[in-house]
Amino acid sequence: MTIMSILFQRKGIVSAWVFFLGLVALAGWPMTGATGVLLLFVAVVPPVILLMLSREPALTIAEVLHHAEMSPTD
Repeated sequence: MTIMSILFQRKGIVSAWVFFLGLVALAGWPMTGATGVLLLFVAVVPPVILLMLSREPALTIAEVLHHAEMSPTD
């Protein structure tokens, strides 16, 4: 596997997102409770959306047609 393919996998994207936002949280900037909640929201929501949208690839036309040929006829 090349570095480029590793970085663009879901796990790589989510890991990088959490890592960089963790660095922002640990940077020592003054943070109120509302800012902390907002940072947590920004850290969690995009990876969850990414993982929900990219669960399983859609079937190709060939897979759909092959499945249709395999079904029993009445």
